[in-house]
Amino acid sequence: MSAPANQPPFSKRVEYALHAGVLFFFLRLSRLLGIERASALGAILGRRLAGPLLRRPRTYQNIGYAFPELSHAEATTLIDGMGENLGRTIAELAQFDRLGSHIKVEGREHIDAARSLGKPLLVVSGHFANWEALLLGLNRAGLQCAAMARPPNNPWVARWIAKNRAMGGLRDQFAKGPEGTRQMLSDIRKGGDIVLLIDQNLAEGVPVPLFGRPALTASTPAALAVKGMVTVLPVALLRDTGCDSTFRCYLPLLPAGTGNNEADILAMMGEINRFIEARIRERPAHWLWMHDRWKPAPGLSRRAKRVLGSGAD
Repeated sequence: MSAPANQPPFSKRVEYALHAGVLFFFLRLSRLLGIERASALGAILGRRLAGPLLRRPRTYQNIGYAFPELSHAEATTLIDGMGENLGRTIAELAQFDRLGSHIKVEGREHIDAARSLGKPLLVVSGHFANWEALLLGLNRAGLQCAAMARPPNNPWVARWIAKNRAMGGLRDQFAKGPEGTRQMLSDIRKGGDIVLLIDQNLAEGVPVPLFGRPALTASTPAALAVKGMVTVLPVALLRDTGCDSTFRCYLPLLPAGTGNNEADILAMMGEINRFIEARIRERPAHWLWMHDRWKPAPGLSRRAKRVLGSGAD
């Protein structure tokens, strides 16, 4: 008998259970060690175990796109650093009630400047350092946001992450897709603030330069800003030493207001990607280089064609 339509096959459920068991065992061990020692252990395991696994052709290719001057050996060192950061991040996931005190906040004045414009905030960032702890930074800065994100396929992990995010101060979470988009827009119309991580490939996105190469990028933040519905506030969580990080707010990004909405959206998307690029350059080993960020599109969406000025319907 086959599994119900809304349930994965038995073999996949067994795989999910095994993966979740390993993760939860490591998280429990991390909890027992305390945050500093757990993060240090995660760094060692990440560099020694995850680092070699991440040395894939795509990872080297992506690093080459961004930093063509790096030798193969230098790129390998960067990848191992990425593994170390990932190890720390996983080890810290069990410590949200302890991790907040290891995050300092800079740039609160930029939140005040954005608030003074009288619109809900659309906070944009990327998968920098411990990107889950970004929620703790938002909370410490006095922001309570909802988010739209794709939940993991593993249901045990998905439930645990949702619970952890709520503990970290996430006000609500909408699943990626048409229904999630409707929920997010409804939340914005009610005055709610939203946080989006916008540094990954989006199949229906608009190709906008990132490190000089077209990268399919979400147009939603820029489009909502041009419509006057939100103020876009860029932020980043940057790992300093060990489990200590800085949550930094930057100047709000404002539409050019030329009267040509599509041109203004495209220009603002360029600003957002330049912000993402600048943060990656600050801490290149603390970004996720293994993702297919520069994946070419088989065909552009109608939205992308409009933004690019193709004249398509």
